[in-house]
Amino acid sequence: SQVTQQEINLTPEEKGQLLKALQDNYANARVYRYNYFYNNCTTKARDIILKSVNGKIVYKNGIDKSVSFRDLIHGCNANYSWASFGNDLLLGFKADMQTTREEQQFLPDNLMRNFGQAKIVSADGSSRPLVKNTEIIVRGNDYAIAGKTKVTPQFVFITLLILIAAIVVAEFKTKKRFLWVDILLLLTSGLAGLILFVMLFSEHPTTSTNLQIFILCPLNLYWAIYIIKNKRNERKLRKAWTFLSIMLCIGLSGRLIQVYAEGMPLLALSLLLKNCCNLYATRKND
Repeated sequence: SQVTQQEINLTPEEKGQLLKALQDNYANARVYRYNYFYNNCTTKARDIILKSVNGKIVYKNGIDKSVSFRDLIHGCNANYSWASFGNDLLLGFKADMQTTREEQQFLPDNLMRNFGQAKIVSADGSSRPLVKNTEIIVRGNDYAIAGKTKVTPQFVFITLLILIAAIVVAEFKTKKRFLWVDILLLLTSGLAGLILFVMLFSEHPTTSTNLQIFILCPLNLYWAIYIIKNKRNERKLRKAWTFLSIMLCIGLSGRLIQVYAEGMPLLALSLLLKNCCNLYATRKND
């Protein structure tokens, strides 16, 4: 990978302040709560530099406030669909909010670009560039950027939707219920939902409210056990399917508020289709 060096345009006094700030950080803040958006290795370095400058930092260009944290991450993993899927699955709707220039600087390239165009304005009105010199000190090797894999999350969930549709048709034709399919789906989605449930209590604010938990719901584990115990009681099963269908509808509507991971609406439709089939099959005993 390439390494670019920026020489910060500091006065001798500011260099002394920077050294003291680094020493204080080493003594008192070596251990801190890392946050990949708000308090990471890039923002920590930026804050120490800005604290050491005598004057105000003025950036040259405006900012696109419509860009969200999720948009910025998508720009970094566009060719890695499964990495993007994992990020989008764990990030809640707070990651879709507009970001400020300072928030966008959690990415090193953004901070480098902003610093390269910024100037220091002193109290007397004089100004000087924040960066004196920029040079590449290690050139990156040419390598092929990973291409998009054919087996994407979208492909997997389309396949699942087709498979569920085929199972539903088979159930209608044979007039049999494949409850093992429902139990498998509930166990799988419930176990995945446990991860989202744990993330709700994370100290990273952008994971604390995630509407995808209505699709990958940890309560599905309870309903899997409920169905196993009541597989001959159609009335009780209908209550279970009704509850699950309501949860999935809420999850699908959440797509209007939050950007979902690739294929998640298809997963919700697959589960909802199976539930609707079960509701129809148990209607006579309601």
